[in-house]
Amino acid sequence: MNISNFLKEIDDYIGEYSKNHEVNSGNKILRICEKYEKSCNEDFIFYYYKAFAYTLLKEFKEGLKIIKKSIKLNSKDEKLFLLRGKCYEEEEIWDSALADYIKAYELNENCVEAILKIGFSFMEDGDYNEALNYFEKANMLKEDNKSNFAISSAYYELGDYEKALKHIDRAIEIKDNISDYYINRALINRILGHFNKADKDYKKAIELDSDNPQYPYYLSTLYLDNMEFWKATLILNNLIERFPKYLENYSLLSRCYLEMGNTLKALNIIEKALIVDKYNKGFRYIKADIHLEREEYYLAEKEYLNLIENGDNSVYIFNTLVRVYMTNEDYDKAIKIINQCIKENYDNVYLNRNLAYCYFYKENYENAIKYFSHVINYNEEEVLDYSYRARCYYLLNKDKEAEKDYLKVLSLDKNDETAYFYLGYIYYYNSDYEKCIKNFLHYVNIGEEDFEIYQSIAECYMKLNNFVEACKWLEYTLKGIDYFENKAQIYTQLGVCYGRCENLTKALECYNMALKFDEEYTLAHYNKGLIYFKNKEYKKAINEYNIALKIDKENHYIFYNRGLVYEKLEYYNLAEKDYIVALQINKEPVLYEEIAWVCFMQKKYKQAILNYKLAIDNGIKEGYTYANLGKVYKHIKNYEVAIKYFKIALDLEKDLKKSFCKDITKNLAFCYMKISKYEESINWCKNFIKYYENEGDIYAILAISYNFFNEQKLALKNIEKALEYDEFNEFNLNELNILKDDLLEKNNFDLL
Repeated sequence: MNISNFLKEIDDYIGEYSKNHEVNSGNKILRICEKYEKSCNEDFIFYYYKAFAYTLLKEFKEGLKIIKKSIKLNSKDEKLFLLRGKCYEEEEIWDSALADYIKAYELNENCVEAILKIGFSFMEDGDYNEALNYFEKANMLKEDNKSNFAISSAYYELGDYEKALKHIDRAIEIKDNISDYYINRALINRILGHFNKADKDYKKAIELDSDNPQYPYYLSTLYLDNMEFWKATLILNNLIERFPKYLENYSLLSRCYLEMGNTLKALNIIEKALIVDKYNKGFRYIKADIHLEREEYYLAEKEYLNLIENGDNSVYIFNTLVRVYMTNEDYDKAIKIINQCIKENYDNVYLNRNLAYCYFYKENYENAIKYFSHVINYNEEEVLDYSYRARCYYLLNKDKEAEKDYLKVLSLDKNDETAYFYLGYIYYYNSDYEKCIKNFLHYVNIGEEDFEIYQSIAECYMKLNNFVEACKWLEYTLKGIDYFENKAQIYTQLGVCYGRCENLTKALECYNMALKFDEEYTLAHYNKGLIYFKNKEYKKAINEYNIALKIDKENHYIFYNRGLVYEKLEYYNLAEKDYIVALQINKEPVLYEEIAWVCFMQKKYKQAILNYKLAIDNGIKEGYTYANLGKVYKHIKNYEVAIKYFKIALDLEKDLKKSFCKDITKNLAFCYMKISKYEESINWCKNFIKYYENEGDIYAILAISYNFFNEQKLALKNIEKALEYDEFNEFNLNELNILKDDLLEKNNFDLL
């Protein structure tokens, strides 16, 4: 018996399958080896087949011992290194396996099996492009199912699913009875959205290997992803019956029932799973989660606490228990359980975040800020952390800090509606209406219709006195009028805007609409009164104010505006009463001024003086007030005091070209004339002539003043100019004619 006989007998048994090592029995080969042990134990090929036999029997350690003897006898045959590489691989001695495959490749660069093995080593290291290079080289040397499968795997990892599909199709075309190929193709088809094709591939894999519990499981996940829950449950129930110890089926079936809304069946399945493996933590978690879904908070809490008592101190379990308490709004318990865990996990983002949420919902915003800040220190890119912290600052009226955080949110997510919403209100309450509008516009452009925000945008435009834009946004708001409880307010605001745009007809229509929704809406009556006042329909205005005062007797604006109407009608006593009531309700200084004026018109000069002085003492420092006070003193012929107040009025006014200053200048000229300070009087008359259109009163004052200085020619010249005018405020025509006659007589002038 020699090596030739040994090889013939081996070949007779193995036959053509030897190339692929597809032999069912290693024992038969070992018996042949025993027969030739003594005669062939010096030949490397003998040890090769003996080692091969042990690999068929899955005894890889023994195989390693034998193949090493073969390599010792012959280190130039690549198939010896391939076999040893396989043994190392099965024993998970990866570096040695790779070294042998590389050695086989060095011995024979056309060794396809070695090339594929090296390629897969690059796959494991994540270098998919280099792996692909090896796989394609193998495919060029020998285009078979294995090389196409390998190429498909590389393209899959590279995300080129179309090419991955092309090569797995080719692998199946070459060899169509390998179940794993169909599983891989099913996965690719799932990614490409070809669910029907994936379905067929899974079923084909099951047909080829019906005893593999993984394949029906994969098919059930396909149905689950495609929301065909009923199909998934049929498969999984069958799997559990056939493979009761295959635990993945229980959790997936439970999930299916949860997706179908059948929480009771989901719970029953997990309880069955716990009978199979009562210590399985994963099932305990799922059971607790189902109790939580069923709002059985006590049972969920019990499950999680049992896990903790049995030594599960993982952050996950504490965080999940916290979720139970937070869902049940028991924030004190949540804080307690977090503090129990956080001592040893101080830097855990999830624990700190949940602690921050608890304090937020307890309205302890300072502590919430503290823990959100801690989370942000470790993770600066989480939008929600900044958003919640910003909300805390907002609720604490720390607008600058809130603004900063919301701007950070927008730097991370430019479409965050919440940030635009709150930034809008921050700017609104800080009177930065342009920024407010900008942020609200972003908010409405991103989100759905929000009629309250439309109203807020309109209010901003009103604050900016842009009533045209305000009208536009209030018209948008009207489209959602049914969403508003106070519909009258919207129509009244729109009426105000139309009124400011001088569209009084539209304004009145809006106020009438407001009163249809609420006939006692004070502001609508009040603003209708303003419209009638502008239209000089004073009786109608008074009627609206009377209705408004029946509804709201403490509104000083209504008394004030009704007083203005009475003043226009020259019912000064009624106007005075309304102004006094308005002042009693609200001590606005302007009301002293109004009271003073109507008292003056009623010749109640002492009260007029008193109220003008009260207006000044209470902060009214305008030229008009001092000028009007001067007029009262002028009227009671206290010219020196009148001059004092007229001068103060002019000092407050820088633009002497105003008509208001014209009146003061004339009054100063008149008062100086009355106290015989004619030089001063002349100077003020000259000032008047310099800045304003001339009046008869000014020439009359000049005539009188020049007459005092015996400047009869100038006096006569000015009296003649004065008489060219038809109207006088300070003189009557007879007085001036007498003065003229007197001057003519003195100067002996001949009119002819």
